[in-house]
Amino acid sequence: MDTEQEDQEKKNLDDNQDFFNQEQTGRVVEIITIVIPYVKKFALGNELKYAIASWLQFFQYPVFDIVIIGDGEEEESLKNKEDGQAPITLIAHTCTSDNHQVDLMEKLKIAIAAEEVADRFVFAADDIYLVSPVTLADVETLKISGMVNQKSYTGTKAENCKRTAELLNTASYPCHETHLPVLFEKEKLVQLLEAYPQLNEGGYFFTSVYFRHFFPDFVPIVLDWNKDIYLLPVHSANPDKEVFGKFMSQKKFLTTAKEGFSKWLRHYLACLYNRKEWMKQ
Repeated sequence: MDTEQEDQEKKNLDDNQDFFNQEQTGRVVEIITIVIPYVKKFALGNELKYAIASWLQFFQYPVFDIVIIGDGEEEESLKNKEDGQAPITLIAHTCTSDNHQVDLMEKLKIAIAAEEVADRFVFAADDIYLVSPVTLADVETLKISGMVNQKSYTGTKAENCKRTAELLNTASYPCHETHLPVLFEKEKLVQLLEAYPQLNEGGYFFTSVYFRHFFPDFVPIVLDWNKDIYLLPVHSANPDKEVFGKFMSQKKFLTTAKEGFSKWLRHYLACLYNRKEWMKQ
């Protein structure tokens, strides 16, 4: 028997043993869906494809898929069938309101009802980019930006905050709307909408209501972007490269303002996600 044949037979035995171990232990790998709500008219150019690429590159979970809910187009350029990457699905939905929380609630209800979305799913903004390996535990960890009240915001956000505070029967509450991905469970969301039917109308900071309702005694991480390992906001089209590099080496996620989603940053992300062909665009 030659060496190549021996190696193949050993591999087959190892594969069979892995299957046997899984059968004996009863371990089943749960699929997780990454749900990205998307409204094209509010997006910064082609940010969606960078967001998708970031999940494909850095999300450290064995079985997941990606569902876009909105008026985007599926990115065929991301579907390299030879590398076995996660399936990407588009569920069409037209934006229902300029109040972001109203539209998000409609998209959330679609996610709850959709067979394409797993029972536990990550809800992630279209302008959030993973920039280093991220585990499900990183997403699942409770985080807040601090305590907020109506005076913390202006305009529509202030109205949303007022409604949320009244719903929770409090003047201020821990803000879980951190612009970071969060993990939702369909069953819990159904229970939440039954407990607070007003949420169906939209116009509430429902993420804060969800975590306050189901995890009231959990102590969350209070975010401070200067010190924590989570989110790096980029507001400049030409940030100081040394400072940027220092922060990037310590972060898991990045987001940008309009000016921050510059050609320089797009090229940086294209290299980070092994999409160097995008640098020509």
